[in-house]
Amino acid sequence: MGQVKRFCLFFFVIGLVALTSCGSGRKRLNIDTSKITIPEIKVHRYDIDLFRIRQSQLQQGLEALKPEYRFFLGTDLGDPGKLA
Repeated sequence: MGQVKRFCLFFFVIGLVALTSCGSGRKRLNIDTSKITIPEIKVHRYDIDLFRIRQSQLQQGLEALKPEYRFFLGTDLGDPGKLA
């Protein structure tokens, strides 16, 4: 019976420590964010623009996307050997 009491006392102490350590009356951070400016973010959706191209006009559509998506379309689109 002594082990059961120790076991219960151990979990009671652990629970008490956990409950008292979670909440503090102090303010965490008091930072003035009124002077911070956040630039506008523009998201370029390559996937949406790519799937809007008709299959019959694939070459022309990819050429039209090339200026905006140079990272994806940096190769010569006219040479099929360079696309692979």
